[in-house]
Amino acid sequence: MSRDHRKGAKDAKEWMVWRAALLIYLSPMSPCFLGLDAGTGSCKSALLDEHGNLIAEGSGAYRLPAPQTTTDQDAEAVLAGILQAGYEALEKAGISPQEVAGISLGAAMHSLLAVDAHGQPLTGAMTWADNRAQAQADALRGTPEGDALYHRTGCPIHPMYPLYKARWLKEHRPELFRRAAKLVTLRDYALYRLCGVWVTDPSMASSTGWFNLHTLGWDADALAFSGVSAAQLPEIHPPDASFPLLPSPLADALGLLPGTPVTLGCSDGVNSNLGAGAVREGQAVLMIGTSGALRQFSAQARFHPGQGSWCYAVERGRFLAGGAINNGGLALTTLRDWFAALPGASALTVEDLLALAEQAPPGAGGLVALPFFSGERSPDWNAQARGVFFGLTPAHRPAHLARAVLEGVAFRLRTVMEMLAETGAVIREIRASGGFVRSPLWLSIVASVLGQLLHLPPSGETSSRGAAFWAMRGAGALADFDILPERIAIVQTVHPDPLAQERYQRVYPLAQSLYRALLPFYDALAHLD
Repeated sequence: MSRDHRKGAKDAKEWMVWRAALLIYLSPMSPCFLGLDAGTGSCKSALLDEHGNLIAEGSGAYRLPAPQTTTDQDAEAVLAGILQAGYEALEKAGISPQEVAGISLGAAMHSLLAVDAHGQPLTGAMTWADNRAQAQADALRGTPEGDALYHRTGCPIHPMYPLYKARWLKEHRPELFRRAAKLVTLRDYALYRLCGVWVTDPSMASSTGWFNLHTLGWDADALAFSGVSAAQLPEIHPPDASFPLLPSPLADALGLLPGTPVTLGCSDGVNSNLGAGAVREGQAVLMIGTSGALRQFSAQARFHPGQGSWCYAVERGRFLAGGAINNGGLALTTLRDWFAALPGASALTVEDLLALAEQAPPGAGGLVALPFFSGERSPDWNAQARGVFFGLTPAHRPAHLARAVLEGVAFRLRTVMEMLAETGAVIREIRASGGFVRSPLWLSIVASVLGQLLHLPPSGETSSRGAAFWAMRGAGALADFDILPERIAIVQTVHPDPLAQERYQRVYPLAQSLYRALLPFYDALAHLD
């Protein structure tokens, strides 16, 4: 960034801080802060008051790519969902635009969008679940170069990372690749449309595979591998940096005034931990939404000897380490879609399947599910893994399949928990977030499989609340995240069920052994295509 641009950015930042301070301390109106979380299938919003209390929530849906391995996500549809989610929260609260002291946008990680010199998308966005760059990732898998790259970037060798997707674009769509002035995430694109700048924060930069955790800048060797220059990527700024909302129809659709500070903030993973109040050593967040994850903050970068975990920067002296699985709620919706496609079947909801699963006993009557319907990430990073039901008999019914899927997802999260222990992580408290917190059955299954208490914050939508905390910090209304564990109350604690826990202690090793036994068959199946 040039000296003039740096001075302009500094002046804009000072102006926005003064604006927020005037609103907070001099205005008779109570200031509020809007957090947005653009997930895989929808955007959620949370509007907080100056004390961090929830005022209203909103949502905006957009089409989920199907099948996710080949179909891109429409950037304009995602942007429309973001605007809808923000507008809905403001409308529910019935507040005026002048009362909003700041906003922040978080989003799902690992997407890649190519745009031209005019900022127009050349492609749809390749999502985190897109595995078409498998061959490009395999070029580094198991090599000294790949191991060194992991220990610089914190990103295991896997096709979800944009550096492999960019190389795929270069090899398979070279003309489009040459036209790409920028290669960005969906969050980067939305911020460009809202604020007119190509910027990102360390956590979103970390999720690309191009970011060096030690220098906190773009990694030259990673860029060279994918044939991308630093000029094609957004500028990296601290997460509490703010940029003014531009006057445009987008600001009108969002229901905010031009000049409203937009604080950069972080990825959905970071925001989820903030929104759940899990910011201290020993605290972790277990999330099941479309996918699933177990993650915690750390004062230093943390790596796994077998590249089982990832580690992303948040800001200087704060990192987020953990593991993620591809198939959380996605596994359940896949099963729902199978049942709904049967001739004469009535429309099924996820809630119907959860109610059905309650009819089956722990262990699903001897049925074991490996829920790899969209490959798998942590700790094995096996994009070629496929879904399996093992142990089917004529006695099994749809209820057993539904229960086995819920248990299979929980088994994968236990695998992640055990892998994180190998990095030196100590987990003393787990806070739960994501859509699964609305299911007492699924909460009980996860607690029993892990043998851990699950502590529930007031809302399962912790990522949007975490984004709002960044808006508060950017405006100077929240100085320190360390106060969040006390500020965010625990409203429920889920205990393991002793009988179910005993059953899962016997089934879990079987599921692990089954996965390992099938590894050569996954590879053989992949080579049939």
